[in-house]
Amino acid sequence: MSRDVAGESGEFRELTYQVAIMEQSPVEVTLETGKSYVGIPFASRVAMRDEGDLWLLLLMSGYRDKRQELSITTNYAAKLDEDNLDAAGKLPVDGFEVALPKSRIVSVRPFDVELYEEVFEQHEE
Repeated sequence: MSRDVAGESGEFRELTYQVAIMEQSPVEVTLETGKSYVGIPFASRVAMRDEGDLWLLLLMSGYRDKRQELSITTNYAAKLDEDNLDAAGKLPVDGFEVALPKSRIVSVRPFDVELYEEVFEQHEE
């Protein structure tokens, strides 16, 4: 019951963002359009006029179909490997960051990238 109430008020989503930021762990965020983003949140800001934005370092993106099944269409994580280190030894994350308006987010959940890739790759064969 408390989870339902928190979910309706947005508190459960905010808690999920904050835990993922602290743990630097991936989440899947689905927008009202069905577009889904998988990434590591690094900021959750509240704006003066609305709910603010959730900032993600993108790992994957895709969509949820009418049956709510997730289809990944782009794997950004493949571009963020050690072979792509810049001269300073850092990953080039520019261009892999996205700010999502919280007012458009309909769901957020922790996401296990390795498990998804294992299941998804077996499903594709």
